[in-house]
Amino acid sequence: MNPAEIITLIKTGKAAYKIGKYGLFDNIIHGGKDRVGEVQMRDSSYRLWEVKVRETGKRGRYLKISSKLSDEEILASAEGYKPGKYMSITQDEWTVFALCTENDDPQLISCAQNILDRLVR
Repeated sequence: MNPAEIITLIKTGKAAYKIGKYGLFDNIIHGGKDRVGEVQMRDSSYRLWEVKVRETGKRGRYLKISSKLSDEEILASAEGYKPGKYMSITQDEWTVFALCTENDDPQLISCAQNILDRLVR
């Protein structure tokens, strides 16, 4: 085998591993999963939270909010998924967090912090 063939095999293997690691599993278990992004922010009490913005075929749009200081975890759904387990948020609130994952606009962050305060209290 020449070096070009080896490089091609390695690149193909890496691509297949990545698809298999996330894509195939997520498609089977979650009906497709999109990891939109994550953002860290503080609430009005200055506690640090990590907000993971996700979307799946089964759950729809949701947030996974984890305290960076404790094991506390909050789930919030914009689709009304499992009302007893997931807090309810609007699609606009979900979109604010999705935009925060790629934008550091102070007004947007302030809006997200107000939503976070409501969710963590």
